[in-house]
Amino acid sequence: MGIRSRLLEEHGDEFAWSLLEAAPDAMVIVVDHGEIAYANDHAIRLFGFAPEDLLGRPVEDLLPPSMRSVHREHRARYREEPTVRPMGAGLQL
Repeated sequence: MGIRSRLLEEHGDEFAWSLLEAAPDAMVIVVDHGEIAYANDHAIRLFGFAPEDLLGRPVEDLLPPSMRSVHREHRARYREEPTVRPMGAGLQL
């Protein structure tokens, strides 16, 4: 789980959320069944959805239609056997 200081714990969730908001890249958090639970402003602009339309969507809606079923399979396989690896390593994306 890594380490964190008492100072970080004192700042709680707001600190973590502020890091996601400050990231220079589009950031999307997806729950295990594939629903988008968070998207920062960069992601909202990149994908062109209104914030209220992006949350709750399947993450596969962000992919070209031809890749959606393949991504669902990759996600299901990951849920069965989670491993630490760089995103997309060993996969044809």
